[in-house]
Amino acid sequence: MAIAALLLVSLQPAAFAQSFTGQIVGSVDDQTGAVLPGVSITITNVNTNATREILTNETGNYTVTALPAGNYRVEAQFPGFATQIRTGVVLQVNQTARLDFEMAVGDIATTIDVIGTAPLVETDTASLGQVIDRDKTDDLPLNGRSFLGLNFLAPGVSPLSQGENTASRGGNAHINDGRLWGNNFILDGVDNNDLANGEIRLLPSIDALAEFKVQTSTFAAEFGRATGGVVNLTTKSGTNQFHGTLFAFHRNDNLDARNFFAPTKPEFKRNDFGGTIGGPIVEDHTFSILGRTVVLFNEKSGKCGPIIPLSQ
Repeated sequence: MAIAALLLVSLQPAAFAQSFTGQIVGSVDDQTGAVLPGVSITITNVNTNATREILTNETGNYTVTALPAGNYRVEAQFPGFATQIRTGVVLQVNQTARLDFEMAVGDIATTIDVIGTAPLVETDTASLGQVIDRDKTDDLPLNGRSFLGLNFLAPGVSPLSQGENTASRGGNAHINDGRLWGNNFILDGVDNNDLANGEIRLLPSIDALAEFKVQTSTFAAEFGRATGGVVNLTTKSGTNQFHGTLFAFHRNDNLDARNFFAPTKPEFKRNDFGGTIGGPIVEDHTFSILGRTVVLFNEKSGKCGPIIPLSQ
């Protein structure tokens, strides 16, 4: 009995895992419309050179799951037919991308290259949501540099009303008019909720995020604990090339307007600067991203914020 209880406890965390990766699905047929079973499908992550291979089944369909968000190259090979290659396939967090192939008769050494991204409309899932990609997290201004301000780019997300009781970190918003504590925050597939007050538990730096998805309705059963919406975050990964960023943000009361009801402007100065660097530890195998954020805050007190590690 004790052994059975121990096994149940050890298996418990797996029940809470929720998908932040994507998948690529599709079908393969020839120019007459006949399905082609046994076609070799090779999917390669362009940035890390990670490769997955699979064969189409007896109905000519294939499914490759657990793919991290990123840029992919998809290749289809079958004897007696020209090899087809799709490049520039951008897979987003928790996306189901469909890539169908129509194989042309020819030498397998002959290649047909097609450049284009996966369709933006997901026809293989009923989930509705909005992906906030890296361009938005990098370029849009954020007060306090918190990604939570970008949630409102998704349709159906509204801020708190004046006087509403909210958590100290401001992690709550109404998604499709759901309750504040009904939202589900996920970080790299791990539950990231403070169940005591319904707010987000770990607030990652905006520089650590690759992208995130705000799912508003009809999401899969794996996210079923949420009565509001799902905020699904994925962090950055290193690649085979070294990349880095430097940033500096400044706020000063001399650049602010006076509040209409305030007789004077309070002194306020904030400097937020830092940087990141990412790259290979072992090429094609192990990658990492490191960063530091330094916050200097001075409001007539001379206090200095802590040096906060970004990720490692």
